[in-house]
Amino acid sequence: MNTLAHPDHNCISKTVLFSQLPQEELAMINQQITYVEYAPGEVVFDVEDDSDRLLLVHQGKLKISQTSSDGKEQTLYFLNEGDINGEESLITGAKHAVTCVAITKSFICEIRRSDF
Repeated sequence: MNTLAHPDHNCISKTVLFSQLPQEELAMINQQITYVEYAPGEVVFDVEDDSDRLLLVHQGKLKISQTSSDGKEQTLYFLNEGDINGEESLITGAKHAVTCVAITKSFICEIRRSDF
């Protein structure tokens, strides 16, 4: 994981969740974003980690999976550019029930629950 300097682009405009907000509100939310780079194979979050952030995939591909009772990994779905994960994290702050791993070099915009 590598935290990046605040880039010139606005990744929240890529997602439906924020697409209807006025520019002033988008600018305020954008100030709360942390930009993070994940290498292929790097764990973004694991089962039982605190679910305390909203993830917006700016670039790359992430895999969401869980481990079955017999120890086999089951891929549930993939997150691609423009996808979000963790909307409920902003409200509940529950633990993750799944694992998220970067499949490709990925640039993620993160908004912490405490900042939202």
